[in-house]
Amino acid sequence: MCGDVSRILGGVYDRVYGYVKNGGFKARDEGQPEQVLGGAVSYGENGEITWSHEMMCEKLFDLVQQATSKTMYTKGSPGVKGKYLSTDDGPEEGENVEQVKQFPIREVNGLLCYLANTSRPDVAFEVSQTARFNDCPTAMAIAAIVRIAEYLNKTKTRGITWGGDRAMDQPVTFGDASHCWEPNKGWGTGGHVVMMYGGAIAWRSKSIKLIVRGTRDSEAHAMCAAVEAALWAREWLRSFGYLEEAKPSTVYTDSSCLVDGLGDGSFNSSRRAILIAGLLMRQEIKNGEIEMVHISGSCNIADILTKSEVPDVHGRLATAMIGEARINVLSAGKFGKATANDFK
Repeated sequence: MCGDVSRILGGVYDRVYGYVKNGGFKARDEGQPEQVLGGAVSYGENGEITWSHEMMCEKLFDLVQQATSKTMYTKGSPGVKGKYLSTDDGPEEGENVEQVKQFPIREVNGLLCYLANTSRPDVAFEVSQTARFNDCPTAMAIAAIVRIAEYLNKTKTRGITWGGDRAMDQPVTFGDASHCWEPNKGWGTGGHVVMMYGGAIAWRSKSIKLIVRGTRDSEAHAMCAAVEAALWAREWLRSFGYLEEAKPSTVYTDSSCLVDGLGDGSFNSSRRAILIAGLLMRQEIKNGEIEMVHISGSCNIADILTKSEVPDVHGRLATAMIGEARINVLSAGKFGKATANDFK
């Protein structure tokens, strides 16, 4: 799953700017929109902007409720800690295969993918897992979908919030990886989120289709993608004439060995793809485009893009990702644990 509010808006900007520049038509300020891409836009007293899809969350929940008689309840997290869904497992013993096939999984996953790619990045990882079952639905996958739908319905008023008195007027990127999340294949999962003005503007949750020896190699592969996202955000802002300072963009990771290896030049790997990823990151650090900073894993917002977490952890990081709360990565310390005071 990946969402790119900035890429969508950036593409529109490029086309409109080209037409205006060539005299194709004149631009006119239409004021403050109330609807954007099927989502409601609201404006706060302090200048903040919130984009949410409340009606779509309700539609999804109603569709799931009508399609299944199962009643499940979640206390605040769309996933199950450590639970792995595999398309290789097939139906469980005693499972009603015909009943499972009647579930409108393609329609439901379509709605889930739209939400995960627009205003609800907090479910991107879970949706990336269930989306694999479009052609081979199972009762376990449907149960996971019900759980996500209930979570979205109970948090339907949530959306991404930008601006106001929020900090981070420059892009800040968080990256993370889970090693061997898919044990049947030996793959991990990588994820990153680019934050600006307090909310996410680009994010990604995707399998690392490499069999690596350890967590550091998984982190290197995932952080290379995070660095690419950070560089793209810098170029996008430069195209608007916004990013004029030579200050590097900060990329946060919870892998201390990766930060140390890139800093002193000791990073190495037996896998060529991982080695190249390390060289690319070192080059961008040397060019002054990015700086790699280590933070505690409990402060890493990208953590929920790579694995399912318990409700308290997921809720804390999700609110920081969508801008409901602000995270103070410095107060938590380099190796410390995040507390409630770090999320305000």
